[in-house]
Amino acid sequence: MGDTGTGGGAQDAHKTTCAFRRVNDSIRELAGRAPGNESWKFLCECEDVECRELVSLTVGDFDARRSNGTSLPILADCHDDAGQAAVAAG
Repeated sequence: MGDTGTGGGAQDAHKTTCAFRRVNDSIRELAGRAPGNESWKFLCECEDVECRELVSLTVGDFDARRSNGTSLPILADCHDDAGQAAVAAG
């Protein structure tokens, strides 16, 4: 039988965050091939395994978050405790 408790919560959160980060990096790669400077929808990279918030960013905004030296996660504003999250699509 599988574990039905919450003992794997932190591990599940880490796996989810890593998976969403890979998805977002793939979206970024595809977006970079498209003409224009439109916004794209990215997945929130918070540690809440239930979160399915979308974050609207241009390629430039995405790149700025990934390349600022700390590689900030893409977070919906509802998860932004430090005021650094991108604005979630409404």
